Amino acid sequence: MNALRLNPPAGLDIAFPLMSDLSANPPYAVNAAAYAPELAATIAERRDFNQRMVDKHSMTEGEARRDLALLADLALDVGHPQGWPRADRGFAWAEKLAELRRVLAHRRKALAGGLAVGPGNREPIRRMEALEGLHWAMTIELAWCDAFADLPQAVAVASIRAWHWAIDQWERRAADRGEAWARPDRSTAGRAAFLERNPAIAAAFFATEQAERDAAIELGIAVAEEAA
Repeated sequence: MNALRLNPPAGLDIAFPLMSDLSANPPYAVNAAAYAPELAATIAERRDFNQRMVDKHSMTEGEARRDLALLADLALDVGHPQGWPRADRGFAWAEKLAELRRVLAHRRKALAGGLAVGPGNREPIRRMEALEGLHWAMTIELAWCDAFADLPQAVAVASIRAWHWAIDQWERRAADRGEAWARPDRSTAGRAAFLERNPAIAAAFFATEQAERDAAIELGIAVAEEAA
C-alpha cells in the first residue's frame, strides 16, 4: 500500500479523525444547512460552559471570550458564499479549524463516555454529525481556507490546484481502504467506473488531474510516495 506524505497548510492535520465510530452518517453526506444552527446551539452552550469554567478558575475571562469569538467568526464563514475566506475575517482559518476540533473532540468524548444515546435520543449523534460535516468541508474542501489569500493570484491558483490534488489522493487511498469518511466514488474503482460511464469527459478529467499534479510537483507538495 502506498502512503502519501503531505506537507499541509497550517492547521490541516490529517491525523484528526474525520468521523466518529458512533456516527451513522458519513460527513460528506451531511447537509450544509445543518452547520449554522449547530454552531449557534454550540455557541450558546459554550457560553454557559465557559462561564462555569471561569467561575471555577479553570479558564480566564480572556480565554472564554476568545473561545466564543473563534466560533462566532466561524459562524460568519458558514454564512459566506462559495466557501471563500472573508475579507473581514477576525481569525485565521487554522485557528478556527483548531477550535472546531477542540469542540468536536469534547463532543466525541462525552458521547463515548456514556451520554444516553438510543433510538429515541439520536439528537446528540445528529449534532455531532453536523460538526463532523463542517469539519469535513474545512479539511477536504478547504472551505474558507485563507492559507493562499495573500499570495499573488497565479501562485494562489497553483497552490489551490496542488492541494486539491493532494487531498484527492489522500481521500482516494482512504476510500480504497474502505474508510467510512471517504466518498466511495473517489476510490480507484469508483473513479474508473465513473469515467467508464462518462467517456466524453474522461480527457478533460485527466487533463485537470494532470494540471493539479503538475502544480503540486512545481510547489514540492504531496509528491513523495513510499511503500508502507
